Amino acid sequence: MQPAPEPSLVELTLYVQSVSKVSMGAIRAARHLCENVLAGRCTLNIVDLDQSPQTAERDAVLATPTLAWGSRRIIGDLSDSARVLELLELTAL
Repeated sequence: MQPAPEPSLVELTLYVQSVSKVSMGAIRAARHLCENVLAGRCTLNIVDLDQSPQTAERDAVLATPTLAWGSRRIIGDLSDSARVLELLELTAL
């Protein structure tokens, strides 16, 4: 009998500016998404563009907060987890 395949691991990157209240809300929403909605099938990398401004140009980040998974990106409000999953095409997980 074959072992069950491991669930897909989603690696999300959230680009923020550390002093922004909007970015702080995005961090909370992205952590909720990874910890509760995707429940252990997600890693979240938070990139503070104030600390690493060269990353914005390298990764073509035009605004913050930006949540990225591969080539898919969401800019702005991340509070609706179902909509975020839909936009990132993660609803099948």
